[in-house]
Amino acid sequence: MPAWKTDNDGLIRSVNQTTRTHPCECVVASASRVDLREPVETAPTGRRASDSDLIRLAHGVYLRVCEWNEKSVAERYLSQAKALVKPGSSTIITGEAAAALHGLPLLLRGATIPLANSGLRVKSNPRVRRVRNNILTSDIVELEGRRVTDVPKTVIDICRNASSENGLIAADAAVRGWCTPTELRDTLAAYPHSPGNRRARAIIAMATDRSESIGESLTKGCVLDSGIASLYDGPCILLQQVDFHDEQGFIGRVDFYIPELNLVIEFDGAMKYSVGSVKATEETLLREQAREKRLKNLHLDVLRLCWADVLNGRCVGFLQKVAARQRERIRAGGLVFSSDFGRFREAPLSFKERQLREKRVLARRERACRGGSEVG
Repeated sequence: MPAWKTDNDGLIRSVNQTTRTHPCECVVASASRVDLREPVETAPTGRRASDSDLIRLAHGVYLRVCEWNEKSVAERYLSQAKALVKPGSSTIITGEAAAALHGLPLLLRGATIPLANSGLRVKSNPRVRRVRNNILTSDIVELEGRRVTDVPKTVIDICRNASSENGLIAADAAVRGWCTPTELRDTLAAYPHSPGNRRARAIIAMATDRSESIGESLTKGCVLDSGIASLYDGPCILLQQVDFHDEQGFIGRVDFYIPELNLVIEFDGAMKYSVGSVKATEETLLREQAREKRLKNLHLDVLRLCWADVLNGRCVGFLQKVAARQRERIRAGGLVFSSDFGRFREAPLSFKERQLREKRVLARRERACRGGSEVG
């Protein structure tokens, strides 16, 4: 019988990786075949899975079903990536898997685990994707003993992948807390012949440090794709994280504001209304209603979008119809926001967030300098 141990990641590993013997006869599922969003509740035989049952994450690597079910979707994805690449391996983790290790937010619907320099046989694992090993040494860092592409390279790889939903999500998160847009552009320029560069360049141009969630990044992408507003130039400018005030004082911060259309756009995630007791939820709803009423008293129109709107692909056409309606109403002499009623301004990134980003940028530059001196 092979020897088994629990590693620092809480995964059950075989000491002898060449063995094919299971640690017990209780393996009920393979992580590569299950939906990351769903718990494992039944074994292939139809019996209900117990706490002692195991789920296979990779060859010779397992996790107890009870621990798997307690994890979030992101944690399950991360566990499988760690199972595939053990510390000290020459394999390089890239793309979404690298982003997860760095702590970048991700939308994990059908996300793969891209690996470079991998000798793994991946035909039996549909979640693993091999990528080219043309990665510069300066773009590789070590996290928890594993070789991982650094944040700028990770974001570029995600943006290049046409099948990934995480391009703008990762780019927004990166420029908010990990790197600068210039670093992203420089990293892209370092790989001039890589496929997908045009797509990556377009996504980087849309990245800002003002998107505070996955939903806001997706909403911004829909607005820009619809053509009703642009970020930096054009007749309609899209503003993010805008503070509004009226004669009573501060009203609140809205996700998006298009002054030329007199339109406020808010992304409503379920978390805002689903955390806490029924009373707390009711209080949240009442606060939101009062806030929206004060915005409407400034003659602003408020459009609320949710996950279903930004994920189903119909949001772009819907936004175009809303924009046409707004223009028609304004041309007809409808009331619009003016400084007579209140004021607004784009809220800057907080000092703490700017400081954290600058610290990470400085650390990356120091690492690059050390690498250059070692080569010299």
